[in-house]
Amino acid sequence: MFKLRTLIILFIAIVTVYFTACSGSVIQKASLSGGKWLLYELDGSQYTAPSGGENVYIVFDAATSQARGMASCNTFSGSYVAGGGTIKMGPFISTKMACDDMSTEMKFMQSLNKAASYKISSASLSLMDDAGLVLCRLRLE
Repeated sequence: MFKLRTLIILFIAIVTVYFTACSGSVIQKASLSGGKWLLYELDGSQYTAPSGGENVYIVFDAATSQARGMASCNTFSGSYVAGGGTIKMGPFISTKMACDDMSTEMKFMQSLNKAASYKISSASLSLMDDAGLVLCRLRLE
């Protein structure tokens, strides 16, 4: 009786770990292309869209492997490949409007081009470079 109970508990534990581990990777993949990601941190500093200005954002389309968005002044689009926590984006094309302050746009586009990995926790997406340093953070709209 003791051996049967131990085997049942062991079986339940293994099944639970298996489904928990599998569901985490499925959620992460689905979440990347789950909607519009709004920038809230860039280079370690909090970002807030200017009053009356456009939010900086990116949208990932898993069906076409394309990313598109707004970089503050200009819209952009390009390809991406993601899986297993790694990501490679670009090259990007963008409109070429000139705005008063282009610094946010330049930093954001550089962070997208440097991104080598990503992490999704709750409704927050972190993009990291090769060394694992956070380049920017975005929240799901």
